[in-house]
Formats: sequence, structure tokens, C-alpha cells
Amino acid sequence: MVIAIAASVVWPAAAADPNSPWLYRAYQTEDGLPDISITGIAQTEDGYLWVSTKGGLLCFNGEKFSPVPQANLGPLPSRAVRAMFRDHQDQLWLGMERGPLFCFNADGLEQFSTDDGVFPQRVLMMTEDREGGVWVVSPAQLRRILNGQMQRINLPAGWTGVADLMATCDRSGNVWCAKGARLAVWREDQWQSAISAAARITALTAGARSNLWFCADGRLFDFKEGSAPTEVAQFPTNTVARVLLEDRSGALWVGTSSEGLLRFDGQHIEKVPTSHQEITCLFEDREENIWVGTEGGGLNLIRPRTAGLMGREAGLPFESVQSVTEDADGWLWAASQDGQLARAKENRWEVVSKSAQWPGGNATCVAADASNGVWVGTSDRGLKYFRDGAWRGWQRREGLASDAIRSLIVASHGEVWVATTAPNRLHRLREGQVTVITSSSPLGAIRAMAEGTNGTIWIGTAEGQVLRVDGNALVEDPAIVEPLALSVRSLLATDDGRLWIGYAGDGLGHLKDGKYQRLTTAAGLTDDFISHLLADERGNLWITGNRGLSRISLAELDSVLDGRAQRVSAHAYGSVDGLPAMQANRNFCPSAWRGRDGRLWFSMHSGLLAVQPENIRDNPHLPPVRLERVAVDDQSVAVYNAGTPLQTSLATNCVNLRDLTQPLKLGPGHRKVEIDFAALSFTSPENVQFRYRLSRFDAKWVDAGSERRATYPRLVAGEYEFRVVACNNSGVWNEDGAAITFVVSPFFWETWWFKIGGGLATAMVAAGVALAASRRRYRQKLRRLEARRALEQERARIARDIHDDLGATLTRISLLSQPSRAGAEDAEGEVGSLTLIHHAARDLTHAMGEVVWAVNPEHDTFDSLANYISHYAQNFLRVAGVRCRIEVPLQLPKQPLSAEIRHNLFLAFKEALNNVVKHAGATEVHISLTPGESGFELIVADNGRGFTRASVAAQTAGEVVARPVPGNGLPNMRSRLEEIGGACEIQSEPGAGTRITFRVRLKPHHGQP
Repeated sequence: MVIAIAASVVWPAAAADPNSPWLYRAYQTEDGLPDISITGIAQTEDGYLWVSTKGGLLCFNGEKFSPVPQANLGPLPSRAVRAMFRDHQDQLWLGMERGPLFCFNADGLEQFSTDDGVFPQRVLMMTEDREGGVWVVSPAQLRRILNGQMQRINLPAGWTGVADLMATCDRSGNVWCAKGARLAVWREDQWQSAISAAARITALTAGARSNLWFCADGRLFDFKEGSAPTEVAQFPTNTVARVLLEDRSGALWVGTSSEGLLRFDGQHIEKVPTSHQEITCLFEDREENIWVGTEGGGLNLIRPRTAGLMGREAGLPFESVQSVTEDADGWLWAASQDGQLARAKENRWEVVSKSAQWPGGNATCVAADASNGVWVGTSDRGLKYFRDGAWRGWQRREGLASDAIRSLIVASHGEVWVATTAPNRLHRLREGQVTVITSSSPLGAIRAMAEGTNGTIWIGTAEGQVLRVDGNALVEDPAIVEPLALSVRSLLATDDGRLWIGYAGDGLGHLKDGKYQRLTTAAGLTDDFISHLLADERGNLWITGNRGLSRISLAELDSVLDGRAQRVSAHAYGSVDGLPAMQANRNFCPSAWRGRDGRLWFSMHSGLLAVQPENIRDNPHLPPVRLERVAVDDQSVAVYNAGTPLQTSLATNCVNLRDLTQPLKLGPGHRKVEIDFAALSFTSPENVQFRYRLSRFDAKWVDAGSERRATYPRLVAGEYEFRVVACNNSGVWNEDGAAITFVVSPFFWETWWFKIGGGLATAMVAAGVALAASRRRYRQKLRRLEARRALEQERARIARDIHDDLGATLTRISLLSQPSRAGAEDAEGEVGSLTLIHHAARDLTHAMGEVVWAVNPEHDTFDSLANYISHYAQNFLRVAGVRCRIEVPLQLPKQPLSAEIRHNLFLAFKEALNNVVKHAGATEVHISLTPGESGFELIVADNGRGFTRASVAAQTAGEVVARPVPGNGLPNMRSRLEEIGGACEIQSEPGAGTRITFRVRLKPHHGQP
């Protein structure tokens, strides 16, 4: 009994219909396939996808196809693979053209030939029963292989005819076979439950509900043992089903011989576009992607269409769109770049600006309100409003600054904000009245507007201004600070209180709670030119710009903005998503719109871009990460699956990375090390992201983006660990990733035995060199000491000669010229000549004593310096009637002082005392000498009048100042201290005295000779 419940058929006009909710990505010869006729698809436990073709077997990692060399299989009459199957032990079975049957397992390769019972006919398909027996199906024969033994299975009685044999295994592990219109199950070593269908069965597969699906005579049947088959759908005329697949969602995919791919969701049959209409095999991978093998069209990956570009071929009446909106009645409105205005419902467009009711003007922007009205800006006729079939307008006579409208936004409480150009002005339209919003600075072209959650209206200009409305004025936000004016293309205010800013070439701005940040492509954005910004209800930010469309999770953006991550994993949409190369249109607002049904609309130069966020499939599956190759100086040293028949490289003597348990050893003389890796995520491989790190080399994780290779220069000897992690297209990271440890061997001179032996030899050589050097240094030191002793002896002789000869002569002159007190003055009261001679001789004697003190090497010590300046200061200041307090440590360092240091320091000190007596009017002077680790300080502080820098100019003008400033004394003091590598610091304030600090730096002293 057959119960017919035919499903309705949804049949697009063409397989490449851009309005189809499905799209395909075709892999063909230019992608690495040796042949575009696909015979089988399977996925092994490690995550790799295996594809059999008429040109051989290939392994696919999401980026490239790697063929299995024919040398791994031995001599064969043909490379063509007719059927492929993966069993529950993760073994791959291959049925070859005119050749043997192969089984790839962990132990190697097992081969079955005609001597083992393999039939000479080609293999059609394979399946596996509950006991692990693999059933091999030819057009008219069955074989069962269990534990390496092949068994022939006879067909049920009466099963004859030219129809091909087919088989499948149900959920209980029973094998069902069909031939012609007959169907039976193998159970307890015999055929049971034999039935006859209404017509020849052309496709058969097991369902998830312990049922079977089969196709016969252009109809789809649901069959469960013990019941009659139930017809659930009819295919279009001349449709012959060839392969069936029930996916995890319960939908049934039907591959036909000439009508392409069909999908049955339980209610409807729809056609899914593919690159070829003859389907050979179907497969669902672990990420629930549907793979389709075709006869001449390559390998197809099927996925829901998320974005589609609507152009003239879809009925859009113009090529370029610059503004878009959707009204409350579901009409989609669009303004073209050449000034046309059109609207559509259910993809049927009509040009509004060509109707008789159109009030005139070139449309520039369009925005809908909540009252089923539509506002239209024009470039020459001001603002228009359409509602209930009637038009109303506002122009300059109604208060607009210009009849050229660039941007519109309808606020949540009904106000309409209008931006004009020539001049650039912002207006508020409330209850039909226009108010011009003032600005403290000239406005640029307003091409972006947004309303915040608190009702704040924001505008962005082409000149880089981001302003908000405060009352009737535009003001800047103090948080938005940029060193240069960044041209604004778009603004978006989200429900969480954020303001997003799209810049022209400068990335994405973000403002929240008074904090402003900006992200660029360095943080993972796909484009720094951002023309449109929209947020969906799934927590994603959609961006269009010069490079098309991209999507970023708001949660990932938060992680980067908060400093918890360095990069976002942006999902870029392009040709693999069914989109042509395109660029966003800009300069008018609104140029993007979120519809009532959640669809997103973007104005593009080449049409209208529609995005359906509900078609995004979250991918929660961690991408398996695999290390595929390690190469040293371009020579492979370790390869995944090396040494097995499934090795996809002809590299010999390589370590197998799949089974590597010990550290890999690398030689010391390499120039570079390369490590290839992969993440086996096939949903959107181009959006897979990687991070890696090499211990002892990388200080932090390296964000590699989509790059699948790490390259390092020559590594020093030691042990390293390389680890790589990856995320899939949904940003789900496999933090465990994959890792390899390798050891770089040292050069022979870096080995321990060489270091010990070399160390001993080096120590002996060094000892000899050190001894020779020590002797040389000792001889040089002796020569320096002898020269120094000779110099000191000469200085001592000069000091004695000056003291004994010149000193005695000056003393005699002073005594002979000393006049009596009564004769010290002549009749006119002036000092006599003899007295002047006496004074000059006495001063010269004192000066000569200073020179003798400075020259004599016996005084090259701290003690001598401290005693001399103390004695000189007491005598000098006592005569001047100034009190003197001196502080000198009891214990002075043994550091010697050169004659140059003592001489210059004393003269500077003498000048300081002279200034105190002449100019300061002080009653007390405080002198302190403080030694330090690298030198010493000599301080002279008085309690006199003090002075300022301005006193110099005042004194020059003849004014009375607090304290006259000495002429050359201060520069002289600084100059003398600089000559000996020191410094002179002068601090003075009127009425607070003067403090002079002499700082002298000394070289480290290693003992006196």
C-alpha cells in the first residue's frame, strides 16, 4: 500500500539565481584537483577531508589539496578511484578503476585483488554492517570483507536484470540492498523482508529514525520495516535521483543525474545551485557542512547564503544606490546616484520619480518614519514627505538654509533632522517648523548622522568633526581627541550607549562613558575605510567599505577595547560567499538600514547589498590543529603521516609528525626553520586565524592572521617548544592547539667536553697572556711612577727656589721699605711712595705663598686643602670684621688632589670670599667642605644682602640695588671649576644672602705610589 503525500516544490528559475537562499563554493583544477569528476568524499578521525577523483586520491586541509603519490599504491593500470568509504576503525577503502581494492589502516596498506575474490567489474559503493564487515557493491555482485577475509554474498532469488545493485546500512547495523524495484535486508546470514516498490529504485540511504529513504519513478519514499513505503514528495519531470543524504538537522539532500541538487525539509523541495547538474556523491562533515561531488564540476561546498548583491538582473532599476530605507508598510525605498527614487515589495521594483505624482527634484537620500511616511531629500528641490499617496515639501522659503539636502534622520520622538549642503547646516523639523542649529565653527559636509539611546543627535562631517546637538547648538565632545582631523563616513549608536565612528582610512572609532578609542587593521579589521555600520540582533557589527563586507563580533571588539585581547577575528565576505568585488557608496545618510525582519541593507556602487544575519550558522566546533611539516633549509625533516601510504609528500627519511612522542632533533648548521600548520575547519577556511609562539625565541604570542607557516632564522643550541592555536570562522579558539618539541644540537665547540677542554686550554693561554700583560702593565706603571716622581721632585725644587730665593728677597724689600708711622703720609695727607712699595711687596709675598702652596707636591692632599682654605678664610675675614664658621670632617679620605684642582679651586674660593667682603655686607660666613664617593663639595654661604639677575641690568643703569653684582667674578668662578671638570652653583635672593657651591668630581683612586 502506498500513501501519497506529495510535498510542494520551490523551483528557482535558474541554478545561479542570486535570490536563492543557498550558494556553493566550487573547488576545481585551479584549486588543486587533478580531475573535476568526484567519486567519493570522507573525513578521517584526525579531521582531514579526503576526496577521491578519477585522477587519484587527495587530502584537503581547507587551504590546499595534497595528492597521495601513486608510488604509495604501487603499479596500477589507472589512477582513477571509483568509490571510497571510511569504516568505524578510521580505515579508508578505495575501489580502483580496473584494479584492486585498497584498505588504508594504521599498519599500512592492505590490498585485495581478483585472486582474493574481488570481481573484475567496477566498484559502485561500499558500506559497513554492525560486525565491522565491509560490503563491496558492483553492478551485479556483492562481497563482504571481515577480518581480512572476503566472502561472496549471493543475491536473493529472482534478482536479475540490468539495473545496478545498491546497498546501505541502517541505524541497527543491518545492510539493505536494492536492485530494480526490489528491496531486502541481510539479517542472520540470510535475506529477509523482501518487498517490491512501485518502480525501479534509483537511490537508497538510511534515515535517522530507523527508516529508509529511497527514490523511484521521480518520487521520494519514506520506508520503515513492517510498513508500506510512504510517498512524501514528487520531483519535477525527468528527475532521476542518484544519491541521498540525510543531514543532522533531518533534511534530505538529493543528488540527481541531470537536474542538480535538491533539498527536502519535510515540507518542500527546493533546488540548490551547484557547479554541475550531475551529482555523484554527498557528504556531511563534522561542522555540518554539506559537500557535493559532481561529474565534471569539481567539489562543491554548500552553505546558506548570508549576503547577496541585488542589481539590474534582480530587477533593480538602476546600477548604483546611495541611500536606502524601509517604511512601516514593508516597502523598500532606494535613491540612486543619478537622482532616481524607486521602491520595491517582494522584489518587484517601481520608479517613483517617474510617476505623475512625483513633485520633482533629484533624490539624494531617503528615510522612513514610524507613521508610514517617507522623507526624501533632493539636490535641488529641498525636502519632500510622502504619506498616504500625497507629497508635501519644505524649501528655503520654509526656513531651510539650502534646497540641497545631503543627510536625513528621523528621531525616535518624531523630529526630523535635516542636513543641507551649500551651505552646510543642520536643521530640526518639529511639527512642520524648521529650526537652524548653530555651530561655533564652520561645518564640513554632514554625511553621517545617528541618534543615541538618550536621544542625543550626533553628526559626522567629511572634515573630521564629530559633534552632538546641545539645545539649539552643536558642540564637541571633549573625549574625542585626535591629533589630525579624521574624515567621518558613518556613525552608529547602539542600544548599549556606544557611539561607533567609521573613518575614511583611519579605522573604527568607539565612544562610551566618556572614553574614546580607535581600532584599525592592526587590531584585525579588514579595512580602514569604513562607509557603513550596522548592528544585528545576534551581537555582530557589520561593516562595509572600500573592500566590501565584513562582520565582527561585538564581544570580540569588547575584548580588544578592554585590553583582554590584541586582535579581533573579522569575517570577510567575498567571492566564496557568492559576492562579486564591490565597494560601498557613501557621502549621504542614511546609506544603510536595518529592516523590520532583521535584514540589513547597504548602498553599494554596484547595487543594493542585502544581508540576512539569521542565515549565519554558529560554528561551535573547535578546529583541530595539525602540524603538517617541519623543514630545515627548505628540506623536509618531519611530515604528517610520513612513512604511511597516506603520506601526501614524496619526502624520504622524514619523521612522522602524527606519532611523534620524542623531541625532534635538528642540526646546528641550519639557516632557517619553517613549520607548516593547519586548522581543519572547512566552513570558511579563509577566516580561520592562527597564533603561535616558540619558547626561548618569541617573547609573546605571534598573531599570524590566516598565515599557515612560521619561519625562524638559525636557532642557537637548546630545547624549544613550538605551539600553535587557531580559531574557526565564528571566533571559537582551540586553545590546546598543537605543539612540537625539538632540540637544536650544538656545534662541536659548543659541547660540554669541548667547553671543558677548551676552557682548560683557554685558561692556560689566558694565564700566560695575563702574566705577560701583568708584567707589561707593571713596567709601564714603574715608568709612570718614575716620571711622576721626577715631576714632583722638580715641583718641589721650584717651590724651594721660589720660597728661598724670591721669598727672601721680597721679605728684605718689605722690611727696608717699611716706613715709620709718622712718615707714612706726606704733607698733603697722601700715602707716600715708600709705603706703597711696602704694601706691594707684602701682597706679592702673600701671592707667592699661594703659588708655592699650589706647586708643592707635599700639599696634594685633602688635609692640605682643608687646612689651607681654613687658615686663609680665618685670616682674611678677621681683617674684614666678618665672623667665620668652618665645618670640615675630622676624617678626610686619602684621595690625592692634583695641583691644578687645588689651584683653580682656591682661586675660585678666594674670589667668593672677596665678593662677600666687597659686595655682600655680610656679618657672618659659613664654610663647609664635604667629601663624597665621586668627589667633594665646598660651600660658601653668607648672610648678606643677596642679589637677583635683574640686579645686573639695574646696576648698569646706575640704580640703587639690594646688592651690586660683581663684574667678572661669577663667570670666572664657573670657568675655573669647569676647567677641572667641576661645577659652580650660585643661589641668591635679596635679603636672604648668597650660597655658592663648588662641586668637584674626582676619578677613582686605587692607592698612592
